[in-house]
Amino acid sequence: MQLQRSSEYVTQCPKKWIGFPRLFSVAHFGLEDSSKQSLQDLYQTWKRNPSTVSIRWSSMFQQIQKWETQKGFHPQQIFQYMTDYANHSMKVSHMVDNYRNFGHFKAQWDPLQLDSKFGFYKHLIPPDRKHLLDWEYYQHSSRWTDALSISHFSINDSLESLYQHLQRIYCGSIGYEYAHLSSNKERKWFQHKIERKFPSLSNEQRKQILKDLTAADSFERFLAIKFPTAKRYGGEGGESFVPGLHAVLETASVLGVKSVVIGMPHRGRLAVLANVLNMPVEEILHSFVTDRVAFTDIYDCTGDVKSHLSISTDVKLSGNSIHVSLLENPSHLEVVNPVIIGKTKAKQDILGSHAQILAVNVHGDAAFTGQGVVYETLQMFKLDNYSVKGTVHLIVNNQIGFTTNPRDGRSCTYCTDIAKALDIPVFHVNGDDPEAVVACCSLAVEFRQHFGKDVLIDMVCYRLHGHNEVDQPNFTQPRMYECIRNHIPVSRQYANRLVTDGVMTEEEYQRWIQNYPTMYQNAFQADWKPKPHFLQGNWKHMIPESVLDTEPSTTGVDQDTLQGLLQKLCKVPENLKLHPQIVKFVEERKSMWSGKTLDWATAEALAFATLLDEGYGVRLSGQDSQRGTFSQRHALWVDQENERHYYPFTAIGTHPSVYNSHLSENAVLGFEWGYSLESPQTLVIWEAQFGDFANSAQVMIDCFLSCSERKWRKQSGLVLFLPHGWEGQGPDHSSARLERFLQLSDEDQDIVPEWYSNPIQQLQRANIQVANCTTPANLFHLLRLQMHRKFRKPLILMTPKSLLRHPQCKSDWKQFQPPHRFMRVIPTYHSLVSSSSDQVGKIIFCSGKFYYDLLEQQESMQSCSVVLIRLEQLAPFPFQEVISWIRQYPSARIIWSQEEPKNMGAYSYVKPRLEACIRHQNGKVPVEYIGRPSSAAASTGIYSIFQKQQQYWAQQALSE
Repeated sequence: MQLQRSSEYVTQCPKKWIGFPRLFSVAHFGLEDSSKQSLQDLYQTWKRNPSTVSIRWSSMFQQIQKWETQKGFHPQQIFQYMTDYANHSMKVSHMVDNYRNFGHFKAQWDPLQLDSKFGFYKHLIPPDRKHLLDWEYYQHSSRWTDALSISHFSINDSLESLYQHLQRIYCGSIGYEYAHLSSNKERKWFQHKIERKFPSLSNEQRKQILKDLTAADSFERFLAIKFPTAKRYGGEGGESFVPGLHAVLETASVLGVKSVVIGMPHRGRLAVLANVLNMPVEEILHSFVTDRVAFTDIYDCTGDVKSHLSISTDVKLSGNSIHVSLLENPSHLEVVNPVIIGKTKAKQDILGSHAQILAVNVHGDAAFTGQGVVYETLQMFKLDNYSVKGTVHLIVNNQIGFTTNPRDGRSCTYCTDIAKALDIPVFHVNGDDPEAVVACCSLAVEFRQHFGKDVLIDMVCYRLHGHNEVDQPNFTQPRMYECIRNHIPVSRQYANRLVTDGVMTEEEYQRWIQNYPTMYQNAFQADWKPKPHFLQGNWKHMIPESVLDTEPSTTGVDQDTLQGLLQKLCKVPENLKLHPQIVKFVEERKSMWSGKTLDWATAEALAFATLLDEGYGVRLSGQDSQRGTFSQRHALWVDQENERHYYPFTAIGTHPSVYNSHLSENAVLGFEWGYSLESPQTLVIWEAQFGDFANSAQVMIDCFLSCSERKWRKQSGLVLFLPHGWEGQGPDHSSARLERFLQLSDEDQDIVPEWYSNPIQQLQRANIQVANCTTPANLFHLLRLQMHRKFRKPLILMTPKSLLRHPQCKSDWKQFQPPHRFMRVIPTYHSLVSSSSDQVGKIIFCSGKFYYDLLEQQESMQSCSVVLIRLEQLAPFPFQEVISWIRQYPSARIIWSQEEPKNMGAYSYVKPRLEACIRHQNGKVPVEYIGRPSSAAASTGIYSIFQKQQQYWAQQALSE
């Protein structure tokens, strides 16, 4: 036979059998050797010839023989006891394990009890494990437990008392999931925390919980009566979230947190703003009846719906104050998650402390399982370059997704199951037990502060109304909403509990309730003057659009400084064994000290280095960004013998500056956006591996990057590096979808703006800047310009691939020095072009890499009547320079030529603006297009076809 035992809990046995468990433990390792024989047979074999069994068995049998002769016990009796004792002690010890592992299945976390009523969830407890939590399975072992000391429970009187104790801990209002954690230290920490009684709340603490519940309930009721048809996405049914969030802030403050960054969706947001974050109730109420917002006097602001309101404020707690930022969020659920992490990371980097800055992400149950950005963001929590050392996640689980039941909304049992794959502990808590919610929230913050890991609270509640207040949920969930209609609100339940416990009287509670409507009505009738919530803190030195910048920015750097920084970037530490090709890369870069020209990668490196040298920060991240997709950057040097890492930029700054991300676009771009919101003095760049992959981050581009300033008055200097260009690499490695970014530009296409002659003010009034540089020097100045302005704008930059090593794509040292600056338009001064304007028959406007194809063809065809003009900046459109060139050649044909298909690229954006420039000069020349026809796919993947196409369209553009 093969017996098993557990040594974790069984530490002693009945006195009359003293020594047997010890004997059994000795024998345990040898049982496998004789699994086909009974213990008795083995004992008789030993008696006949002791040398035929193992030493361990022999030692045990010697003891048994002594008991047999001295005390008169029959060996068969001894063996039976040993077997029974082992089996029952194992069952008892497994009972503890079973409750730790599976108790959450039986926990009373659903206030509506939908599963017991309607079988709401799929296989909530696995059928083969259901009996493991039933008393009937263990009661036959109860006579064996008078000898057991079970871990730290100290329950020695009966097995039933242990069972009841485990029921109270693991099957009450909280269902704990921590047994899956890989760290034994973390599991033991949870056992120590939750298997002992939680500290009792004082009467004042319990009253404060009721005040939070009552305030949230009363506020929602007032809004429902005052604005019955307004969509406010109320938190009724989940009011316990308010005291829960209070507990997060309170515990965080006690444990040394100075600042909390919160992201949350629309559900219950207004109640949180009013009752936790102390937003003036007047401001919230006025958002229902007026278009006034806190920045109506500022140029061209659209504002946003009330359920996206944000605040940054100091919250006073018991004896402490903590700064809290609730960020704006779009209606796209969960996309704010990585933004929160990015902003938190920036705060931590600035402060130099993880423990003092806490991220809190609030989720909905359906969105948490359905949205991929959730997993992409969770995956960051152990990545050094993105980790904030733990985020507290709170799911407001109303057990429905708009009209979709959990059975149809996820394949897993819990909405939180994705977190278990990432080693994150989970608490399922009944939203109708506010004390349990508070306990979970406090425990979650403790865990984060202690271990620096993510933790997740699943507050199971319900949604009183439909998806919004005018929605009808009975169409699709009639039984669920019958339960909800008959359900007593949590504030009333908890008030009854406190009255029963003698904490307060019913009269006292009624006075609380009666005070709120009067207070809210007074706030509604009060005069209210909006206060701006933007350009504060780290942004206070920046200017809004209403204060126009008139100072041109100087971006040139003297040659001595440039060469000194380049030398630092090229210095190889002693004993660092580099790959031969990296050695060649460094030597080639060194040779540029004495040479006359710099390539693209070196210009980029010098832009970063000069900014670091001036005290700015630099953070570039993306997939494979340290080496560079095209092996051009090499911001990480790896020792070829021991893989020791060296970061060249640390010779100038304190950080590597360039980081590799995990294989995510959406979350990483969102992260960098959040980072840029907190750190205007850092050049923050997200780089796509190929520009095409920005597709996966489109929601971040549409909801944040392109319109954050227009909606919320939030500036950002985030830069996007998007490798773009037609090189025969197929439809998925050619196009950064330039046309989409240009479509997002908010500048009028039909009118030359009155401020067109002032480029900096034109940019200040725009929402984004889109550029497609063709020279290393222009890249250098453009990147430096991002930091050398008094305002911030997102920059979308089409970056090169083949141009990285193109012999003509180089810039002279002098072009990096004063007085040179970023050029929005670069004309071609070619010797072939006639100096007489009458002899110029064509002005070919183009942008990006295709210029070099046109230039090569111009030289080949000896075209002397064509002027090539590169638009280095596309948005805002460089009206001033374009008008100047049209004026210079009034009789020339105006042509736009590009390598992208006609329905892609810049053509649809540029054409009406070129026409506006022509009208501005009273001209009537049409804008012609020469290039690839419209296409569904961006590019061919057959290189030979690409070459023929590229040459053909360049010839067509330059032909007479």
